[in-house]
Amino acid sequence: MKRTPPHLPPRHTNEFLKQRRQSLAWLVLFIVLSLMASVAASLATLAWIAPPYAQSPLYTFPAQSISNDRTPTRPLDSIVSQQIDQRIVEIYDTRNKLGGKFYAENALVGQALMLSSDGWAVMYASAFPLRVDALEAVNHQGVSFAIAEHVIDEATGLVYVKLRGEGFRSDITFKDWKSFSSETPVWAVRSGSQTAIRMTEVFPDVSDVVGLSELTASYEPSDTTQSVVGDIVVNEQGQLVGVMGEGDIILGWKMSSQMETIFENSTLTYPEIPWRGRVLTGIQSETTVKSFIGFFVTESPTRASTSTLGAGDVITKINGESFDLTTAGRDIALTRDAIVEVTVIRRDKELTLPVALTVLTRR
Repeated sequence: MKRTPPHLPPRHTNEFLKQRRQSLAWLVLFIVLSLMASVAASLATLAWIAPPYAQSPLYTFPAQSISNDRTPTRPLDSIVSQQIDQRIVEIYDTRNKLGGKFYAENALVGQALMLSSDGWAVMYASAFPLRVDALEAVNHQGVSFAIAEHVIDEATGLVYVKLRGEGFRSDITFKDWKSFSSETPVWAVRSGSQTAIRMTEVFPDVSDVVGLSELTASYEPSDTTQSVVGDIVVNEQGQLVGVMGEGDIILGWKMSSQMETIFENSTLTYPEIPWRGRVLTGIQSETTVKSFIGFFVTESPTRASTSTLGAGDVITKINGESFDLTTAGRDIALTRDAIVEVTVIRRDKELTLPVALTVLTRR
């Protein structure tokens, strides 16, 4: 008969500890399996709810710029320069008119470029006087005109003014934006003078989530450019490129998009572009990898449908043109009739959607 040594606890105590260790091992295993099941369920739910591209790598572009090292060495053609001068009027504050005949040095508010034969003109003025009854415009022949009304575009700093009169020189044309780049020769023109400009094209920063409306390149004069805020910027054909702002060129497409409603009822219109997301260079599905530049929508006020964009859509074309991170915002803003045609990849299928834009109106 075996007996338990006197220095050891009774045998039933050892059995109890053994059973306790086994219970703890089973408990730990149960906890680990439960956690793995929870993670698997979460991933399965995400894969079901989110589009397959949400789990694909996004390859983004860093912010960058392209500088044009060449400044036009020749002056603007004299005939073109003369034609631009004939379409420029200078805006003066008559409260600084001495003796009713001579303007004081601080009387000049800015210069404006005629846009229509019935008197509409555009100018840049960061601090435009609100008393338009105290302003007058003077053309290249010294003829003065009263200002009937004005509309301030706070988004750009541009001011549209309506001169009293008719028969103004207004046959100005706009540069074709599809062929515009930092290498396009341009000149800054003031009444009676011109300056060649060297530009830097600045790409939008797409290193993080960005608004689709922000995807448009901007153009800045180089540090050595002797330009003045308010100068009219034209190319060698005399086509309007933009107006010199404070640090960048306010491009002409921001004016051409407003001209119709300005001329008709003195209002500004802004298409609302509410989508935000990431710029990518490709998507990866289970079987293939597609390489292209597109826009992955992460934030949308609407759910994906046959006529609306939704989170998870990948935009590949806008109005039939391949997506371009330097022109996308402009392409949508210039869309006629507030309907933009957007081609997207949605759950491995390519769809073309007619998306209606909400247009905001301001006076």
